[in-house]
Amino acid sequence: MSKKFNFVYKTTNLLTGKEYIGSHSTNKKEDGYLGSGRHLLKVIKKYGRKNFKREILEECKIIEEARKLEEKYIIIFQILISKLYLMLDIGYR
Repeated sequence: MSKKFNFVYKTTNLLTGKEYIGSHSTNKKEDGYLGSGRHLLKVIKKYGRKNFKREILEECKIIEEARKLEEKYIIIFQILISKLYLMLDIGYR
């Protein structure tokens, strides 16, 4: 059985500085996943994948824990900076 990676991540548009916070579960940590929000997918198409970077903020044992932390990180990042693609509209599950 392969190991499951569950984590909260931040995807940053390297050209605009805008960020997206999400949670993800995968069998391969470096799977190229940047996020699935509709607006994020639109801007990835507009600017190109090469102009985005994903950073893992926190790893979790189970995806449910990552989803709860996702909400916490969205609130923290909204307070610190207002450049989020996703504002309290928790990503599609």
